[in-house]
Amino acid sequence: KDVLEKRFGRREEAREKEEETKDIADAQLMDQLARRQVRPTREHNACIANASAKVKTVNDLRDKELILGDTGPGTGTRSYPKVLGDVFGYKFKIVSGFRSSSDVFLAMERGEVGHTLPVTTQDEIGQLSIAFNHMIEQLRHNEKIRQTFGKYIDPQVVKGLNDQPALAVEGKRRIMTVMFCDMKGFSALSEGMTPQGLVKVMNSYLTAMSAPIHDHQGILDKYIGDAIMAYWGPPFVDEAEQARLACLAALDMVRGIGLLRQELPELLGVRNMPMELDIRIGIATGEALVGSIGSEFMMSYTVMGDTVNLASRVEPANKIYGSHALVSEATARMAEAAIELREIDRLFVNGQSQAQTVFEIMGVKGGLTAQQDVLRSRYAEGLAAYRARRFDDARAGFNAALAAVPGDGPSLALLKRIEGMQGNPPPSDWDGAWPVVGR
Repeated sequence: KDVLEKRFGRREEAREKEEETKDIADAQLMDQLARRQVRPTREHNACIANASAKVKTVNDLRDKELILGDTGPGTGTRSYPKVLGDVFGYKFKIVSGFRSSSDVFLAMERGEVGHTLPVTTQDEIGQLSIAFNHMIEQLRHNEKIRQTFGKYIDPQVVKGLNDQPALAVEGKRRIMTVMFCDMKGFSALSEGMTPQGLVKVMNSYLTAMSAPIHDHQGILDKYIGDAIMAYWGPPFVDEAEQARLACLAALDMVRGIGLLRQELPELLGVRNMPMELDIRIGIATGEALVGSIGSEFMMSYTVMGDTVNLASRVEPANKIYGSHALVSEATARMAEAAIELREIDRLFVNGQSQAQTVFEIMGVKGGLTAQQDVLRSRYAEGLAAYRARRFDDARAGFNAALAAVPGDGPSLALLKRIEGMQGNPPPSDWDGAWPVVGR
């Protein structure tokens, strides 16, 4: 007791008078140590070690505030103050002198759980280190689970449900943008390949198509065979941004399938693919039910409603026009400030009572070539004449579009349709909408 009182400059008979002054001095010392303005001396370390050894047995030091610390290599090179509060009735202020200890604390604060504390004593400090290391192990285990299930559930959904638990139980109607992507000719491809080759192709395809969705903050909802369903919207992205992000993802996906087409023969060890790999994308924006849907056995945070149905029906409409990515009118309106679009047609699709105008994604704003600009203008002229039943003018417009961009799928599709209509003209009340047969 005498040694401790002498080292800390406190005497029991003057404790009450000096308590306030000593508290201020202790705080200043810890602040100086933390700022590296004072290096712990050998005397400090001796005092600390002595206090640590005596504190379990000196009952009359109960409620006395002690400065404790661990000594060893690196002492004084970097201090890390920590107030633990009451431990077994004693008040401790811990000043760790280990560089490694402070580094571990700081790493944990950054979310890094790859380090543990060295256990150098068997006192309360050692017990604290052991407890800390156990906590680190549990955090590592939780991180492993998060990474594993992040491959089965979109990490953005997991984070959103953690940040806002009410999302898991509350369904809400929100404006959402939904995408469906399908591989062209998947059935023919699967019939002509070995199971091992097909697995390679599918994994490469799904990875290449999912990356742009993830990069543009989309939620990967599910894989349905070769089809991909994804969506954008609150609470994951701002409502005003969702259509633009979905269209940018679609553009990257179309570019990505071209690169994948070149890489697959080498991946499979063949000279040529049995068929040309390609994709079709449909995007729609509108009100949808968002929430946890399922049963007591399995739940899924997903979107439902007419907007989802519309996106799933716009996607196969690409077959009619030989296009890659079609979007609904609502999507086009929300994205037109950032995306170059071309109105393609008005369609009657299953599940919709009104005709839906669809647009083709052509590129980012300001990114069209001169030929593409001409294509869009001439196609618009042909489309207006077609809807007005002026089929000769319509034919001229679509041929002019083909002159600008030979092989343009929508122009070829409308020219073929005009040929049939001239022999079998539409009724007088026809509004230019075309029925889509199929899903």
